[in-house]
Amino acid sequence: MKPFRVSIPAAMVVAVLVTGGLLSAITSVAVVVAMRESLVRLADPASAAVSFSLVREMLFWSLVVWVPFGALLAWWAGRRLAQPLEDTRMFAREQAWSEHPPRRTGARVTEVRRLEEALSGYFADLRDELAVALRSREEAILLVNAVGEGILQLDALGHLVRLNPAAARLLRLPGEALGQPIGALVRHPELRELLERPMQDVTVESTEISVEGRQLLVVRQPLVYRGETGGAVVLVVDLTPLRRLEDVRRDFVANVSHELKTPLTAIRGFAETLQDEELLPELRRQFLEATLRNADRLQRIVDDLLDLSRIESGGWRPHPSAVDAPALARDAWVEFRARAEENGVAFDVLDEAHQAVGADPDGLRQILSNLYDNALRYTPRNGRITVRVRRADPLPGPKSSGGARIAIEVADTGSGIPGDALQRIFERFYRVDPSRSRADGGTGLGLSIVKHLAERMGGDVVAESRLGSGTTMRVTLPAATLALAPTAPRE
Repeated sequence: MKPFRVSIPAAMVVAVLVTGGLLSAITSVAVVVAMRESLVRLADPASAAVSFSLVREMLFWSLVVWVPFGALLAWWAGRRLAQPLEDTRMFAREQAWSEHPPRRTGARVTEVRRLEEALSGYFADLRDELAVALRSREEAILLVNAVGEGILQLDALGHLVRLNPAAARLLRLPGEALGQPIGALVRHPELRELLERPMQDVTVESTEISVEGRQLLVVRQPLVYRGETGGAVVLVVDLTPLRRLEDVRRDFVANVSHELKTPLTAIRGFAETLQDEELLPELRRQFLEATLRNADRLQRIVDDLLDLSRIESGGWRPHPSAVDAPALARDAWVEFRARAEENGVAFDVLDEAHQAVGADPDGLRQILSNLYDNALRYTPRNGRITVRVRRADPLPGPKSSGGARIAIEVADTGSGIPGDALQRIFERFYRVDPSRSRADGGTGLGLSIVKHLAERMGGDVVAESRLGSGTTMRVTLPAATLALAPTAPRE
């Protein structure tokens, strides 16, 4: 059986009808009684007066009794209607401010119950839409903050509304920059002029500006909403690494062209001279030897370029194993022994670590070969080259793996390297003494290959040198778990 429910208009009508019906009934009874008494006592005027007096008395008491009763009934009905409305108001308030939907009041008034149902559905949809909007807003903020390019939003008056960490870093804006005029925050005149352009300008501008040694690309996009401009969004891109790479590439192409042009020019010149049939046999032999030397140099340049390209592109992958570094150092010296003996250069290997190195054998051999070649090129007659294998300290900072490391040092007693050139010797085609290096057959790529090989095997390389005191090249690699027996040094 369905519960009995009543609507607000019905309750009001019932209260009015009950009160009016009671008053009408009492009045009718009083009138009927008065008429009956008047008919019975019509002949007696005194009786008629008594009857009318009785009617007035009954009407008086009806008003005295039933009017307060009607008012009390109306007050009770009002209270019965006001309480569900108050509960519905509190229900709507809780719906608006609570994260979880509250329980319904269970009102019996139809209109109030329907109002609660409508409010409940409305707030449920509103909560869902608000959750989606908040999630989208948080994702957008995370996305903007994660972007490496700087993003700024300016209002119609040129005040800073929003910015991401990249923009604050690139433009070096203070932490309290929000809400301030952008012209008061940026000191660079050209950049400030670009950002302070009138916001009514709807053109998209893209300008590359040099700011404190950095190349910045600034793109200004107006914010247009319903045909009105309400500010602008500014994108700031740091082009400094890209421009630096372009400079490196340009220098590399120029250096390669120069390095290849020199032996090619010599080969061509000698080949043209050899076409002379009257050329003396001795000169012909000298020209052929010079042509062969330049062809060998050209071959070495091409081989080094291919090796460097393969290492940088990831085409060469190290296969680490436990390597006996002192034994490998002696074995790699074999191909340089005759050259060293010709110049009276002594060679020593000192093993102070007595532990294997975790490295690729072929990669470590190529490192030592390049270091030997450089050391022999700059070590004078009766000099000495010493290879020292010792334990090294772990790498500092976040790159440290915490494991043991082995340092392989190749020290010579050569002329040394100037301090201003010490940081550039690992660059491609960089030479401390270009004329001497080319005369000795160097390609200018050996130390660059050493650096990339060491890094690919999880190590690093540094150079220590002073003019007139020789040079030490230190390659640091991870240590293997294999311990080696001590061996006596030998030449």
